[in-house]
Amino acid sequence: MYESVEALAYELEAAGRRATGASRDTMTSAYQQGMARLGATAAGERLGEWVRSAGGVASQVPLLSWQADLVAARHGIDELVRQVKQLPVTDPRAGVVAIQLVEALDAVRRERLAIRAAMAFANPVSVATSTLVLTAGRLGHVDRARPLLVRRAHAIAARQRGGVEERFVAAHVLARAYLAGGKPQHSLRFAVDAAQLARRAADESSDAVDQPATARERLRAGAGAGVLGALMTAKQVAADLLVPTYEHLPATERWRRRCGAALVTAAWAHLALGQSDRAVDAASTAVRLGHSMGHAPQAAALPATGVSVRRRQDLLRLVEGVDRREYTGTRRGNSGTALNLTALQAKKAVSLVRRRRRPDAHPSRSTVQTGE
Repeated sequence: MYESVEALAYELEAAGRRATGASRDTMTSAYQQGMARLGATAAGERLGEWVRSAGGVASQVPLLSWQADLVAARHGIDELVRQVKQLPVTDPRAGVVAIQLVEALDAVRRERLAIRAAMAFANPVSVATSTLVLTAGRLGHVDRARPLLVRRAHAIAARQRGGVEERFVAAHVLARAYLAGGKPQHSLRFAVDAAQLARRAADESSDAVDQPATARERLRAGAGAGVLGALMTAKQVAADLLVPTYEHLPATERWRRRCGAALVTAAWAHLALGQSDRAVDAASTAVRLGHSMGHAPQAAALPATGVSVRRRQDLLRLVEGVDRREYTGTRRGNSGTALNLTALQAKKAVSLVRRRRRPDAHPSRSTVQTGE
C-alpha cells in the first residue's frame, strides 16, 4: 500500500505541473490541475481502472481518521518531533532531524491529497469529484511550525564547522533547507558541494569498518539515563538490529552512499526547476553509487500517462530500508508503523472518553473551565 499511495501522488503531480517544489500552495494546486487534466482523458480512465483494481488504494483506506494517522505514523512524525525537542542546537544531528521533519510533514500532506484523489477516481461522479478536490485543497492547513523548522535547520547547518563529516552534513542540510524553502537553485549549489565532499572522502578513505558500540554496551549506557532514556535507547537498538545503519558499512561504501544522498537532493532540486532530464541523470548516478533513494526522484520524473503509475510503484519498491532511514530518518513497512498507529488511535480514544465524561463529572463548572 505504501508505494501505491506515493506513486499516485507523483502521477497527479506530474499531470498538474512539471516542477515539484515544496510550496504547500503549489502542491495543492498541482493536485487540482492534475485531477482536472486526467479526469476527462484516456489516461484518467486508465488511472481510474488502476485505483479500482485489487492494487488500488481507496478500498484500503476507508476511514479518514485512520488513514491520516497511518500516513503520519509511517513517516515517523511523532518520533521526529520528539528528536527535534530533545536534541540541543549544538548537536550536529539537530539540523538533520529538523529538515527531516519538514520533509515528513510535506510527505504526509502529499499522501493525504493522493488518498482523496484515489477515492475520487474510484467513484468518478462529477459532483463527488469536485467536492473531494475542494476538500483536498483545505487539508493540512499551513503549519506554523514548518517555516520555523526550516529556519532552525538552516541556522544550525550554517554554524557548523569542523572536519569533512560536519561540513558534509552542513552542506546537505542547507541544500534540503533551501529546497524546502522554495529556492531550488540555491539547493542545487549546496547539494553539489555536499556530493563533492563525500566523493573526495570516499577516495581518501579505507575499506575498514568502524566498530560501533555493541547493543549490550548501548543498553547499559542507556540504563543510566533514567527510565525514559533506557526506553529510547532500547527502541533505537531494536531499530538498528532490524535495519542496519551506515555505521556498519566500510568507510568507502558509507561515503559513496552519502554522495548518492546528496545527488538525490540535487535530483529533487532539478525537478523543482523543471529540469526532468537532469533530475533523472542525478538520480541514476545516485543509484549507481549504491543509494537506492534515487529511485524516488526517478519515479517522480516520469510523465503522467495513467499507466505510468505502475512503473512509479515498481521503482519505489526498489528503495532499501537502510537508505530510506538514513535520508528520511524513518523506516516504512515495519512494526514501528503499526505501533505508532496504535498509539495515535489510543490517544484519540482516551481523549474522546475524557471529553465525554468531563461535563458529567463536573456539572458545576463552566464550559470554558471544562472544555478545550
